[in-house]
Amino acid sequence: MFMVFMFCFLHLPGNNGASHTTNVLQTPPFIIKRAGESVDHEIYCSHKIKNYDVILWYKQDKYKYLKLLGYLNTNFPTLEKDVKGNISFIGDGRTHSNLTISDVSLNDSAVYFCAASQHSIIDGNDVNQIPILWKDKEHNATIHCSHTKGVDFRQMYWYRQLPGERMKQIVYTTPSPPHQYESDFTEAKFPAQKKDYENGSLTVVNLLPEDSGVYFCAVSKHSDTGD
Repeated sequence: MFMVFMFCFLHLPGNNGASHTTNVLQTPPFIIKRAGESVDHEIYCSHKIKNYDVILWYKQDKYKYLKLLGYLNTNFPTLEKDVKGNISFIGDGRTHSNLTISDVSLNDSAVYFCAASQHSIIDGNDVNQIPILWKDKEHNATIHCSHTKGVDFRQMYWYRQLPGERMKQIVYTTPSPPHQYESDFTEAKFPAQKKDYENGSLTVVNLLPEDSGVYFCAVSKHSDTGD
């Protein structure tokens, strides 16, 4: 028998503040199947987030590698090439999606989870951030963030959420360093830049499997995170 675990998190690239994972719901907590059986639309994800019309599906294997399986943009599914025939999903990205895993094998035993997002990147009138970034192990990954909310929004915060964990703040930045890092994070591993009021970046150095997660920025007029 193989066990498929599932959980969910909220995909929040460029949101103006943190939100709780209760905005996205996923059931059941786990499924047990025999080899050769299928998980037939039994993994269910739903959300009620206004203006969010994309549901993304991910898999994390026993080695903690995070893999995108595909996404549902309103009623239109897009699958990664290497999972076609094994993975499928239906639904409406504005509300819900059901995931199917066909002909289960040992390689399918993993954590599966969903994420909700707006189409492509956040509206250009707010905060912009690349929605998905893939890099090889031991390479560096740089995430750029920009906004058009005006020079009053001079503070930029960077957050990370690993699968199954709560959201954590990495660093608080302004155009005038030094930047303020939280105790679990270092500048050597997560160097941040903030050259002007409307642009900033975060780099994750020497990528490892455990660095896979959701990273996002938020902007503010003040230094209170409310985290």
